Amino acid sequence: MQYRLLVLATAVALVAGCSGPDPTTPAEKGQALMHAGNYDEAIEKLSDAIRLSPRDSEAYLNRGRAYQFRNNAGDLDAAVADFTTA
Repeated sequence: MQYRLLVLATAVALVAGCSGPDPTTPAEKGQALMHAGNYDEAIEKLSDAIRLSPRDSEAYLNRGRAYQFRNNAGDLDAAVADFTTA
C-alpha cells in the first residue's frame, strides 16, 4: 500500500512540474481560470480578450464553455451565442 502511495505521489509531482509557462494574455488567463473552475473570473478575462481581439474564436469558445459550466440564469443563452460566434 505504501508503495502505491509513493508511486501516486511521484506521478502527481511529475505532472504538476510539467505544466507550461504561466498564462500571460487575457485569453490564456481566462482559459486557465475556466479549467480551474473559476468561471466568473474566466468570463471576465475572456471578455477582455474578446474586446482586445474580437475575431479570436478560441476566446469565444472558451467563454461559451465557462458560461455553460457556470450555468447561472441566462448562461446557456450566452454560451450558445458565443459558440455561434466562434
